[in-house]
Amino acid sequence: MKKNDGIKKIAQDNVVTTEEACEILKRTRQQLQTYIRHGELEAFKVTSNINLYWRPEVIALSNKINQRTPSYSTVIVGDGYTDRTVKAVKELNINPDDIEEIYVFFEEYDGVSHGFYQLIDELMPNRLIPIEGAHFVVILKNGKEYWFNGVNCGYYGEGPHGTWKILTNWGILSDNVDDFVKYIADVSVLHIIRNGEQFELITEKSEFRQEDEESYGARYDKIRVRLWQYNGSTVLTQQSKYWDLMDTDLMMTFAHFLPEPEFVKFFSKEEAFETGHFSIESGRTTVYQIIIQDRYGKQIWIEYPLERMQIKDNEALKELLIRLGMHIPEEKLIDKIRNWLDSKPKWVGNSYIASYIAEE
Repeated sequence: MKKNDGIKKIAQDNVVTTEEACEILKRTRQQLQTYIRHGELEAFKVTSNINLYWRPEVIALSNKINQRTPSYSTVIVGDGYTDRTVKAVKELNINPDDIEEIYVFFEEYDGVSHGFYQLIDELMPNRLIPIEGAHFVVILKNGKEYWFNGVNCGYYGEGPHGTWKILTNWGILSDNVDDFVKYIADVSVLHIIRNGEQFELITEKSEFRQEDEESYGARYDKIRVRLWQYNGSTVLTQQSKYWDLMDTDLMMTFAHFLPEPEFVKFFSKEEAFETGHFSIESGRTTVYQIIIQDRYGKQIWIEYPLERMQIKDNEALKELLIRLGMHIPEEKLIDKIRNWLDSKPKWVGNSYIASYIAEE
């Protein structure tokens, strides 16, 4: 696969004709021209015979004119600078008596796993949509949410100190340094719940930050991880920085993202490319050929070049499936999967994978 194939594929799927744009908008050609004259849509390319449009922009306009907007009420505060965020929070003048719940996260990914995230691009079928999570969330009694940028927890730096200032200003924490250490600096996830007139502070474990910081950090340096949305499912992608994701420990670094995996699927490179199981970052196209899913639809996509793997590399993949609770036959796994990829792959549950692979 060539370096720019992913970009070409996205271009093919996202450039639409005038007729296709009208179909998405549910409007006539004349109405489409009205939106263009008013500056609400711009042609991607204009020729003497045809006009082309960028599909995400057409969908964004469709969402606007058909009033398909998010139903939640969220206010995002701050620009990523801690001091400015703290100042902006004070200017909001939130009454602590109106606060029902607070979340503080070290990893933005934990914010995503708790449902506090926003899509960066327009939703598209069979495409990875990048998402970003919140670090500090305040939920009021009336259901309104405030997401604060530039403040978090989990270490001794500026961001956590900003969190401390906010929580002490609201009277939830004291200005005693012990409170900072116990509830902010040494905590990956802080959950604050109203209990009558008081607040209950609950520290939780991160789904991403593991106890063994040293070995976790060493593995993290070798893996590039992102969170996305794909057809309504939250997806964690793992790609290797050094092309050595054949190592089981590396592949399992974020396995706790799916504590109860139930299904696994193998893709050929061509099918993964065709179904949108790839990402493009810094001009590099990464194809994900192993997909693991839990009962709730969350998925881990792993970069693993099945067609290039040699028999001697069987053990890493075999060990991965065993750790996920997938029983597999004592046969040449890579050969079985290669044969399997010649047919249409299916989602295979942990109680079926052995018999299904053995059938090939």
